[in-house]
Amino acid sequence: MKKLLFALTITALLVSTSAFAQLNWEDNIGIYFDEGATTYCGAAPAVNLYPAYLVLTHVTSNSVAGWEVKITSSGGGQFTSVTPRGDAINAANRQYEYIIGLGTPLFPVNGTLVIADMQFVISDDTVPFYGFLGPVYYDTLGNDLPAYVDGDDLNLVKRLVPAVGGTDQAQLIANGDCGPVDNEDASFGSVKALFR
Repeated sequence: MKKLLFALTITALLVSTSAFAQLNWEDNIGIYFDEGATTYCGAAPAVNLYPAYLVLTHVTSNSVAGWEVKITSSGGGQFTSVTPRGDAINAANRQYEYIIGLGTPLFPVNGTLVIADMQFVISDDTVPFYGFLGPVYYDTLGNDLPAYVDGDDLNLVKRLVPAVGGTDQAQLIANGDCGPVDNEDASFGSVKALFR
């Protein structure tokens, strides 16, 4: 009976994990060290200015005519600038919020689109620096997520899901833990013993 319970528990975890990954596969937003959206975590010595990029990945629209997001940070640094790409105007009036309208839509290449150039400075490289993405105060969709306007249909607003977890998880990490899972001191044998 214990083995069946263990197998059912593992199966349920695998199904829920794969279902979660599928829900967040399209229309992602993240902060990256590179324009190709491949690196969101790395080392950055203090008292230097570093580039970062606000990037949409797996974009399901042919073009983007606007976007909205709140960008915050914590830890041993701060963002010093966020410069939207294209002929953009920011209609937001709250600190850290960006409600961007584009006069000419931007076009993703292979589903990836850099929507803003950013810079951050590290004041203390012994303290991790984290960048977060969240919804603006009056988010258009009312779902507590960032969003973008489809360039082909200006009445169509699509949600943007943070690329790394949710809005409470860091989308950019400098001088922090870049590993996927912390080391555990329990062996697999001791875990199996719980089911005997």
